[in-house]
Amino acid sequence: MSNISDKKIDIAAFCETWLADMNNPTTAVIKSFGYKIHHSFRKDKKGGGTALVYNGVYTMSCVQSSTVFSTFEHTAASIKTATGTKVIFVTVYRPGSLTSKFFQELDNLLSEILVKCDCLILAGDLNIHFENTNDKLVQRTLDLFLSYGLNHQVNGPTHIAGGTLDQIFCFSIKNQLECKVTVDQIDHRLGSDHYPVYCDFSLAFEKKYFKDITYRKIKSMDKDKFSDELAAIVHSIDVNDVKTAGMGESVRVLGDICSELLDEHAPLVSKRVSVIDTAPWFDNEYRDYRKLRRKAEGKAHKLNATAEDKALYRDISTECSNLADLKKKEYFKRMINNSKGNPRTLWQTVNKSLDRKQSNPLPDYTEDLSKLASDFNTYFTDKIETIRNNMDEMHILESSYTHTENTQLWQTFEPVTMEELNKIIDDAGMKCSPSDILPLSLLKDNLPILLPLILQIVNVSLSQGSMEGVKLADIIPLLKNNSLDPNVLKNFRPVSNLTFIGKLIERVVLKRLDDHLSKNNLHCPEQSAYKKNFSTETLLVRIWNDLLVASDEKSATVVMMLDLSAAFDTVDHDLLLNILMKEIGLRGTVLKWFESFLKGRLQRIRLGSTVSDEIIIKFGVPQGSVLGPVLFNLYIRSIYRYVQALNFTIFGYADDHQILKQFKPVNQGITLLSELKKCFAAVKSWMRKYYLAMNDSKTQVIIFGPPSVLNDIKVNGLNIGCKTTIRFANTVKNLGIYMDAALTMKDHITELKKKCFLTLRNLRKIRFLLTTSQLKTIVNSLVVSCLDYCNSMFYGISQQLMHQLQLIQNACDKNITGKYKYDHMEDDLNKLHWLSVRKRVVFKICLLAFKAVNGLTPLYLSDMFKYAHYGHTIRLIVPYGTTKSYGDRSFSVIGPKLFNALPETVKQALSIDSFKSSLKTYLFTLSDTDVASLFY
Repeated sequence: MSNISDKKIDIAAFCETWLADMNNPTTAVIKSFGYKIHHSFRKDKKGGGTALVYNGVYTMSCVQSSTVFSTFEHTAASIKTATGTKVIFVTVYRPGSLTSKFFQELDNLLSEILVKCDCLILAGDLNIHFENTNDKLVQRTLDLFLSYGLNHQVNGPTHIAGGTLDQIFCFSIKNQLECKVTVDQIDHRLGSDHYPVYCDFSLAFEKKYFKDITYRKIKSMDKDKFSDELAAIVHSIDVNDVKTAGMGESVRVLGDICSELLDEHAPLVSKRVSVIDTAPWFDNEYRDYRKLRRKAEGKAHKLNATAEDKALYRDISTECSNLADLKKKEYFKRMINNSKGNPRTLWQTVNKSLDRKQSNPLPDYTEDLSKLASDFNTYFTDKIETIRNNMDEMHILESSYTHTENTQLWQTFEPVTMEELNKIIDDAGMKCSPSDILPLSLLKDNLPILLPLILQIVNVSLSQGSMEGVKLADIIPLLKNNSLDPNVLKNFRPVSNLTFIGKLIERVVLKRLDDHLSKNNLHCPEQSAYKKNFSTETLLVRIWNDLLVASDEKSATVVMMLDLSAAFDTVDHDLLLNILMKEIGLRGTVLKWFESFLKGRLQRIRLGSTVSDEIIIKFGVPQGSVLGPVLFNLYIRSIYRYVQALNFTIFGYADDHQILKQFKPVNQGITLLSELKKCFAAVKSWMRKYYLAMNDSKTQVIIFGPPSVLNDIKVNGLNIGCKTTIRFANTVKNLGIYMDAALTMKDHITELKKKCFLTLRNLRKIRFLLTTSQLKTIVNSLVVSCLDYCNSMFYGISQQLMHQLQLIQNACDKNITGKYKYDHMEDDLNKLHWLSVRKRVVFKICLLAFKAVNGLTPLYLSDMFKYAHYGHTIRLIVPYGTTKSYGDRSFSVIGPKLFNALPETVKQALSIDSFKSSLKTYLFTLSDTDVASLFY
């Protein structure tokens, strides 16, 4: 990058980048020089990858191809000139042997991409020796490019061995594109055996060096004086005035008070800032060295340059690169030392080094940002309108289920106290939206002053059943995936930012709603999202248990995994309110509050300081809210009864649902061709009645079971009508776990290994920036946490797969301690206070068993256990299976077995923390042989 920056290169094309994702030290370095990158990864293989690196002053958009090419890799991106000409740059890398398919695919690429631009510049390593002009394949390649009007630009050798492998081809409609190509054979020490090829184009691209921003000088204001004046105004407000004014007026008055004071002490100011970042470690010493290198380079490239001139250039280049590395190390060490152990600051440094904090690209636009914001607002609302319009107009406003006589009606809210409000804020933390009364830093400093008034506003909201004044959401469009085209609006998802006071009121209401649901036993036990003691892990453990038990009985289990489109956004308000009234027992002020919360909500798109017009949201529950997901759970609660009535089992996590049924191979025709089809149709019909849209193309079906059973399954797909068939999958990703049909966990461990080693490789590149303690914290959070997720499912897997998991942990150890490849790891694991992988699996199973015994897990786990009394000792009954390979791997079997084996002093711990501590100490005393005997 130093070479690219020194030469002021606008766009650089790279082949074989060896980048596997967008979060790594390499892309962080690229951005530190003020450049950006478009990258295409090589899938499922090491190495490879192509990229276009470009100066950050330009706007360059990725060009997606409708075809997947197998004979070459490419990255394409478009840019506009100052006169409006659209230019597309393409970098191509062709590995392997040359086949006729390559020419077919290259032909397809050129035919597709040329119609999209006025000028095309294609560069890359085609691995074709163009110096052999008599070669038929070379001539065929040149003829193909010539047939599209592309001119061949490189003639001299581009490889240190003498071959002309790297090429540049150019095309322009009006032949206005002039270019000059040079191959630098002097300084080729850039990490490649290819010479760098430079090309000057007669094109002037659109540039945007600066942008105008508005901000407040919060750091330089007199914060003490601000607090004193704010306190004087707040203390002068009468509590009765707040009650009389009502919710909406009270929020408006508080906002006006803060806004006027803020304008007085830190008025909005405008400023022009650079649109690109520069490396913070650039200083005058390094700049001086770059000037020397530039002068030496000029002499080295003259026609009369001597060998001494060229040698001097290479020496200065080396010194300049070494100085850049030194400056960078010093900068990051200084940043880490200044963090003074602050985890947040440390993480910011690490994320910047690994480029984990991606910028949010926006579509190209020719008009102002307000037009783009308006287009986003229209798109997001029209999308929901379209989904709703495709639904049957059933108008079901009467619930099929009413509350029982034992369900207590809930009509009024209990007022909140100052102590409760403080505890909620301490537990949840503080986050602000751009529409809040004060910026986050000022709000934190002045919260004690504002809290008495906020307390009154919260209680007014509860007593009057109103959320007026806090129903505006600022929507920020985020690209779903960095590989998607930012010029396509459907590739963005809306992220809501809500005000602090609004979310605080929601947390108070949520606490009371949860108490009401628990007292009246209204929670859906099969729904695991947004509930205390429930998690994706508890749900997966239960499903995994059922799959293993069924396999133990020589049965197969078909699982249908449903996918919904914009589920939260299509919720019908009237239907939800009817459910809250009829099924949950809400009445009076409480029901009025929920109606105010749902109806009349506003949203606007925010792009920096630019906002769109406000529009009313007709449907949906706000995703950025505290209550939204919980209300969605209540909205879909009847689906569990509905599916169970069809003799299927159903589990859900928010809008992710999986429907299961066990069957014998002899009954596969009835189960898969009849019952499963009817279940799918019935569920889809239910969803249409509730204005939920099922995404048929993303719905997956898989059959789990032992190989002997799976071999007898002859049905391999589900016909869902309209000439659409869902083929049964061999592996599915279920809440972060890859589950294969044979229940081996092989696919998950393969994916886990890829992910963990990629992170470790990236961390190793910045290891010199971190202390051992800091590195341990980071490795624990980024890698070991992935290793521990749902690791109770690893019990009973093959020794080979368990060894693969241990290799991951050993690599974590080596990354922290710097040990060599063949060093023994056991002592180091003890020094890091890490249990081995097998012990960690035992630890997780015992922890889940302890929670189940003490009522700290969902009923679907704790109900697995049965108790037997032996004098004063309570032991869990172990239901042994008929086979050892499946039934004995289930949590219902291994949970009691391992828990019973624990010493009484461990089992009788009084809290989870003390149990964890005692259990970990006990497991350290066991040898690996003792633990291994529990597995096999």
